[in-house]
Parts: sequence; structure tokens; C-alpha cells
Amino acid sequence: MSVYSLIGLASYTASLGFGIATAVVGVILTWTRIIDGITDPLLAFVYDRVNTRFGKIRILLITGYIIEALALMAMFVWGPGKGLGIIGFTLFYIIYVIGYTITNMTPLPSIR
Repeated sequence: MSVYSLIGLASYTASLGFGIATAVVGVILTWTRIIDGITDPLLAFVYDRVNTRFGKIRILLITGYIIEALALMAMFVWGPGKGLGIIGFTLFYIIYVIGYTITNMTPLPSIR
């Protein structure tokens, strides 16, 4: 839930931390959702090819969570105030979307 709470504040960190106008932030967040529609099928190909001795679900969940965590750290801790602007914030948000996609494409095992 902390990930969802933080990403809900992404527009604030873009405005205050990265110095991006509010209207531009709305456009960036909208376009990254469109990019999410492109990354979903591409990551589905990767998802089908993952086969490790630890299984598919564990590896993909851990990978997705790590990517999300690093993107959120970059978005909220490492990036603000460094003059990265639109390009930096957009890159961090796209990385977050990729981690989010990997995490949510992975089905959790059902308990019977």
C-alpha cells in the first residue's frame, strides 16, 4: 500500500521536486499510461520465457518489486532538486510503470 500511496503523490513531486508545470505533469502521466499499453505485450513475451529453478512467480515478483522500489527512490529521494526536469521524471516514471507491469502480470498462487 505504501507504493500506491507514493505513486499517488507523483504529481506533487514532479511539480515541486522536478519543477514541472502541473499541466505538463498531467500530460506526462497520461502518455506513460499509453506507453504501458505497449510495454504490457512486450513484457508478456519476456514473462513466457522466464523459467528458473526457483520458479517463475518468485523471480518476477521480486524483480518487479525491486524495479518499483528503485524507481520510487529515484522519483522521491535521489532525483528531486537535482535539475533533472521533465526528462528525469519521465524516465523514472516509465521505469516504475515497467516494474508495476511485471509485478501485476505475475499471478499470485491461489490458496485452496
